[in-house]
Amino acid sequence: MRKIVLLFTTLLLGCASPLKIDQFGSLPISGITEIVLLNNNQFNSKVRRALTRHGFKVKARPSVVEITQKSDDIDVTYRLAEADYGIRHQGRLSGNNPCMTNGNAFHFTEYEYELVDLSTNETLLFISKGGWTDWCTGSPTIETTDLFGDLAKELAGLIQPRNN
Repeated sequence: MRKIVLLFTTLLLGCASPLKIDQFGSLPISGITEIVLLNNNQFNSKVRRALTRHGFKVKARPSVVEITQKSDDIDVTYRLAEADYGIRHQGRLSGNNPCMTNGNAFHFTEYEYELVDLSTNETLLFISKGGWTDWCTGSPTIETTDLFGDLAKELAGLIQPRNN
């Protein structure tokens, strides 16, 4: 009977992937001061709060200053980056969403942060994990109930946030 309940729960919730880290570039030794979110989805505020709680300063926009360099041949206009690093974030929701007992809890089979060096436009690492974004009554407690916080904590452990 226990195996049937476990199988039913797994099918209902979907499988959540364990923590995965894929590093492609060298990480900054001295840490980072500020980051920006490079994309927008319904979980932006939760991601922003989680990163801030773990020591990151999250800028509201990637760029606010526009610079124009003029020459005899051409004028080049670009935006000055407000931060050295950016995070692109996205996830795959499982079939049990939202939580029936907590409308603020969502279950992801996997949610991913991609760390990008804005000076080189290169991806430095991907970090991903599955689980709940908040407590959901009746869900198995073997998975996380603070997915965004767990990802921010792991990222902070890899790149120590530094304060100015």
